[in-house]
Amino acid sequence: MTTLTCERITQVNCQLTHSNEWKSSVETYSIEEFRGAKFYFNSGGDYYAVILLTNSGKLPYAFYYPFQSEAEKIVDKINTFISNSQEELVTVTQDRSIILNLAAAICFIFSVFGLGLTLYSYISTLP
Repeated sequence: MTTLTCERITQVNCQLTHSNEWKSSVETYSIEEFRGAKFYFNSGGDYYAVILLTNSGKLPYAFYYPFQSEAEKIVDKINTFISNSQEELVTVTQDRSIILNLAAAICFIFSVFGLGLTLYSYISTLP
């Protein structure tokens, strides 16, 4: 799961939280460090990645979307917050753990099915 939360109270602080089953990390940034967000299409993976840009480059975490319109909405949401001092809060969350758990379950089912076929063929050849 990756979450970006920026609040504009007395000063603007943004927290980028990245967590998975094994570890979690939280990074804090001031709004002065952010330049904005942009998206690009990864033709090899058929997805759109939203990248957070800072004065020193880009952050290592990205948000991934299957459609360009979804990525554009997130980029607009982040860039509007950065450029508009009237915006008080922006939050972007992406939980990809459901997709990973589903993929693991499918692999498990196919492996059990394959093991069952192997055992069945072995047992059927016994005298």
